Amino acid sequence: MSSASILIPSKFIAIILHVIISGCILANYEDNILSANINKLNSDGSTNSQWSTAQASIVAAMVTSEIFLFIEIIILFIGINMYCDKLNILQTIGHSIGVILYSWFTLDSWMYNEIWSPWFFFSFCPFAGEIYQAVSSLLYYKRYRA
Repeated sequence: MSSASILIPSKFIAIILHVIISGCILANYEDNILSANINKLNSDGSTNSQWSTAQASIVAAMVTSEIFLFIEIIILFIGINMYCDKLNILQTIGHSIGVILYSWFTLDSWMYNEIWSPWFFFSFCPFAGEIYQAVSSLLYYKRYRA
């Protein structure tokens, strides 16, 4: 039994769980904004600009996270990085920790702006590693194929 037969399904499960919890945050972000003591409406009934800014911030983080995760799934299905064991281990651990922190973010109603640190370390960094390794693999394959 090779390490890829364990790592790849684990990575897939971690990414799918990350997609699910990111979608949950995207659907239920109001509590995280309210925890920052920002009201949706001003006293005159108009929409609060702080609410709009907070909403844009959390939606931007979750939409980019979802895009990154779907690109990672596509690369996983293509199989470019399938035998990069160190990368797969790091990404599986990173996505698993990201799922835990995103769940904690939702359940504990963290303030909306606290999503950016987990987003950077557990969405952007795994994505950047995946893209870097995919490009490196393609360039290596192209160079030695000719």
